[in-house]
Amino acid sequence: MTTQTIDSIVAQTLELLSHYGFDLRGYSAIDLLAHWLENYRADWVRLAVIEALYRGRYKAVSIEQILNFWTRRSKASYQFNHDFERLICRNLPRDLNSNLENTLEDIEEDIYPESIAILEAPQTESIQPAINQFTPFPETSHFYSRLQAVAYQDAGERRILRSEEEMERY
Repeated sequence: MTTQTIDSIVAQTLELLSHYGFDLRGYSAIDLLAHWLENYRADWVRLAVIEALYRGRYKAVSIEQILNFWTRRSKASYQFNHDFERLICRNLPRDLNSNLENTLEDIEEDIYPESIAILEAPQTESIQPAINQFTPFPETSHFYSRLQAVAYQDAGERRILRSEEEMERY
């Protein structure tokens, strides 16, 4: 990524943090962002802020948890789609959005190069084995006959219990 791209990402991330009123635990948005940029890539921090917005978690600790999770997996796996991202970012100043839109495709290729290859790979049709129809075994246990009696009574029918022994158990 170029310096201009990183600067644009950082500026938009700062704007997202302040515009959407994140709980920053008493720190300034600049201080938190500087701290995160020491440990994480700038594009990941921006995506984590948008992911936190998507999840409805407006706290700095939520962004840190998302970043830690992605770091453990060595992959930024966000759940929001590009429509949500555009909706969230459209309220930001135009100069921030115009600089960033040109580089979003490059960032996604850096983050998910294997997913692009998977999407472009031809899909082979897998053959699924047939599922046999379930047929229950005839049940003659005490519980089963009692359950049948309750079911028949609920349906308006009367069922006579199989033996007097069953009556004595209750």
